[in-house]
Amino acid sequence: MASRDFSPIRQFLQRGRRDILTAHLGARREICALHGQERDPEYEEAAQA
Repeated sequence: MASRDFSPIRQFLQRGRRDILTAHLGARREICALHGQERDPEYEEAAQA
């Protein structure tokens, strides 16, 4: 049986995983920032004006 080199597939999958994690973390930061704005009294006053 010939040995197979799966390193290109492994690299491709790891790159995809890294991209997904990066996007997830960015979305999480954005959501947290939006939640922080909701609790900020100055933001509330500006939103009502």
